[in-house]
Amino acid sequence: MMDFANYRYLVYVLLAGAIVLAFYAVYSAWKQRVLRSLAPRADMRAALLAGSPVVRALKTVLIVLCVVLFSAAVLRPRWGETVREARSEGVDLLVALDVSRSMLARDVPPSRLERAKDAVRLMANSLGGGRAGMVLFAGDAFLQCPLTEDAGAFMMFLDSAGVGSVRRQGTDIGRALETAEKVFASKRMTSKMLVLITDGEDHEGRAADAARRLREHGVSVHTVAIGTATGDAVPLDEGSDEYLRDESGGTVMSGKNSGVLERIARETGGEHFDITADLSGVYRLIRLAGDQEKLSHGSRIVKEKVERYQLFVLALIVLMLLELMLPERSLVPRYKRSGISARSRDGRVRAAPAIVLAACLLFISWIDPYRDEVREGNRLFGEKDYPGAGERYRAAERYAPRERDRDRLRFNHGDARYMQGDYDGALDHFRGSLRSGDPETQKKALFNAGNAYLKKEDYRAASGAYIDALKIDPEYLPAKKNLEHLMRMNKKEQGKQREAGDRNGSGGIGKNREGGGGDGRSGARKQDAGDSKKAGGRISAEQARNLLESMKNKPVRREKGTGDGRRELDKQW
Repeated sequence: MMDFANYRYLVYVLLAGAIVLAFYAVYSAWKQRVLRSLAPRADMRAALLAGSPVVRALKTVLIVLCVVLFSAAVLRPRWGETVREARSEGVDLLVALDVSRSMLARDVPPSRLERAKDAVRLMANSLGGGRAGMVLFAGDAFLQCPLTEDAGAFMMFLDSAGVGSVRRQGTDIGRALETAEKVFASKRMTSKMLVLITDGEDHEGRAADAARRLREHGVSVHTVAIGTATGDAVPLDEGSDEYLRDESGGTVMSGKNSGVLERIARETGGEHFDITADLSGVYRLIRLAGDQEKLSHGSRIVKEKVERYQLFVLALIVLMLLELMLPERSLVPRYKRSGISARSRDGRVRAAPAIVLAACLLFISWIDPYRDEVREGNRLFGEKDYPGAGERYRAAERYAPRERDRDRLRFNHGDARYMQGDYDGALDHFRGSLRSGDPETQKKALFNAGNAYLKKEDYRAASGAYIDALKIDPEYLPAKKNLEHLMRMNKKEQGKQREAGDRNGSGGIGKNREGGGGDGRSGARKQDAGDSKKAGGRISAEQARNLLESMKNKPVRREKGTGDGRRELDKQW
């Protein structure tokens, strides 16, 4: 059965083909009018056109067929199948996901489990040809999905994961690590890296011993914590408004235990991340996975349809040559006007349809709806019609020739969302653009994500995004300036806290803290001030060290009167 690889452009190609045929029809009508003006009587036209009417009709048919064949070739027709061997190469990712009832707590909206699933989806979609496997655990653990290259199958297993997946409730991190150890022992894996996603509650206390055994096997465990320290009530089931109660009738509360997870990561040489506030830690995990050794892990037989556009192009060339060689008429030498020979007039008239056809076919090949939609979106963005620009970027995603282009386009869409004040939507699109594989797009996406976090007054996540941008390009000046602004703001805040403590005689923290959020726009303007009620407002010591390390080779020198150094949103394309 035949189909078309460029079926998305079907409407445009048909429209362009119709325009070409319309031009040819207009040309034919014009030619008839010219002949009637030169030879009003039928006998004069018969003498003027000494050629065969059959040849003239044949030339018309050939021109129509040329337009049809070219349109078909542009659509890239395919039929038949070919079989080839596709070798798979990439990084293996094994995830241990906590599905205990405490993961239903809603201190992380919509729930800890749903946020964890979002993180796993993001990691799996960023493998780039690698394999993904999944261990589910609660009071027990089992291998839910063996290592597979089939992203669809992995997502199906992930979507079905829930509290009911493991019959025995509770949380046994040690059992999860033991199950993962068996997978590493039985499979040839390109990287010995385990990602453990949980709220950190461990009812059995066997995690330390299991972590030591994994270290002996050379496995590094990267722990991902989710949940708040204060915790939240544990629902009886997904979507339930009833909560779990203890023997005394009190509501069971579940909080995050980062200490256990930090010890596991430290014991095995991994890193610890937190995705309670956002998924920025997942992107650092993705880069860690990308740095692992990539090996070939087998091959598979792939059936593909065979493209046959070459046959249409060959037929098109033959028919065009045939049409040019067929004489439409032979003009009588005595019909001369203005000193131009009949042969010259004949050559010009015969060349006219070929010129028109070539110009129209060039127009067909120039059509690119993806480029047009992106260009229109950028124009609307420049006119500050941000909703309209977002619609155009969304329409362009349907025509993106490659997934990489679609990921880059999400950067522009994120800009439009940001300018509309939809910072969560902007962050989602900036995260998607990180999969583009283009370092320039990635660093700008991280920088703009930092600006969005500033607007949300999440200063810890903002500093993390700027630091990640500097890891890609240590000389990226906008990120350096915004980080310097955050550090200065943090220093002022600490000074105010010390002063408040001295006045109170207790050294405590004052009630009010100054905070500021950058919007990423240039120009001299006063520092934004507001009350930051988030505990994550400070930059940690580790982040400050990372910042100083990235800035020590090229310190930022800011001129007096230049404002806070924050920049306009970086824009791609």
